[in-house]
Amino acid sequence: MEQVDEAGDDEGGPGAGWPQQDFEQGILFPASDSPPTGRTDKADDAEGRDKLEDELDESPDGSGAQAQFGILQPIFQPYFPEWRTVYVRPNREVRSGTHIFKVTLAGWRGEGGSIWRRLAVPPDTSLDGLAGAILRAFKFDDDHPYDFRYRDQRGKSRVYNHPYTDEGPFTPEITVAETELALKDEMHFTFDYGDYWQFEVRLEAVDAGPCLLGRPEVVESAGKAPEQYPQSGW
Repeated sequence: MEQVDEAGDDEGGPGAGWPQQDFEQGILFPASDSPPTGRTDKADDAEGRDKLEDELDESPDGSGAQAQFGILQPIFQPYFPEWRTVYVRPNREVRSGTHIFKVTLAGWRGEGGSIWRRLAVPPDTSLDGLAGAILRAFKFDDDHPYDFRYRDQRGKSRVYNHPYTDEGPFTPEITVAETELALKDEMHFTFDYGDYWQFEVRLEAVDAGPCLLGRPEVVESAGKAPEQYPQSGW
C-alpha cells in the first residue's frame, strides 16, 4: 500500500508562509520554486551549489579573510530585505609619529597638586619599554610585575601582562602604536601587586612628523615622586 505523507500536504502546519530552504554541507540555499523534474534539474542544482561554495571560499579581491566580511549579504538579503548595507570592519590604525603620554601617579598629591610626568615615546616602543620608562621617570626600581589595562577604540577591554607572569598576552608583544588608543584615552598601569602603585597613562597627542627619538624621554614633570621603599623609622 502506498504511504501518503499527510504532513507534507498540510499547508497550515508549522512554517507555513515561510520561504522554503535547503541546508546542505553547512550552507543555506533557497529552495526551488518548482519541483525537480529529473536528473537534469538536480545536476543544475548541484552545479549552482558548487559555484556558490567556490564564491564563499574565494576572496573577491584576493585580500584574504578581510575580503569575505559581508559576503553572505546577497544570499540572505532576499529573506531579510532590510539588510541593504554591509559595513566594513575598520582596519587597525597604527600611528607612526611620536606618542605623547601624560602619566599621573594615582592617589598621590605633591605641594603643587598631582604628581605627573609627560613622556615622548617612539611609536615602536613596546608596552614593556613604556613600563620601564614610566618607572625611571618616577625613580622606581623595575623589580616587580605589572600590567596595563585599557579599552581600545572599539570598546574592547585589553590587558597586557609583565613578561614573567604566567598568563598572556604580554607587554613585549605590542607597541604603543598598535594599542588602538584614541586621543585622550587612558591606560591603567598597575605596578607591584604588594604596594599596588597605580598610574594613569593618557595619550595626549601623536606628532604628525617622523619620530627622531631613539628611546622614551621625559619632556615635562610636576611634583616630587614618593619614595618607593620609605624608611620605616626603626
